[in-house]
Amino acid sequence: MVDNAQLVSRRRRQAFAALRVVNRPARYPEHGIWPCEMRADVAAAFLDYRTTREMMAAIVGGDAPKATAIRGEGKSREPVWHIDKLREFLATRHDSPIDGASGGKPLRDIIAGHHAIRRGRP
Repeated sequence: MVDNAQLVSRRRRQAFAALRVVNRPARYPEHGIWPCEMRADVAAAFLDYRTTREMMAAIVGGDAPKATAIRGEGKSREPVWHIDKLREFLATRHDSPIDGASGGKPLRDIIAGHHAIRRGRP
């Protein structure tokens, strides 16, 4: 017997599978600020793909994250990606801390460590 959670999960997967993304060039934000929720063309740019088709192929191959939600109703439904999930995917892929290359260390500590190494001190 299929419980309600499995049924909802199955319907959600079917809904995502039924969505089609029109092939478009990747589009960078107009003012250089990444939105929290991105359509396929902006998500493609964020992930450094040239087109949405290239990004969708990467998703199928497991090299890019799936959409995090569906926005709109009827024929205007479209997949969207949340910026935190994209960042999380990239950080995991590159084995890097999510808060950046500093690993959460203050910049002054990083600089002090760099200068100590240059002077031959650990």
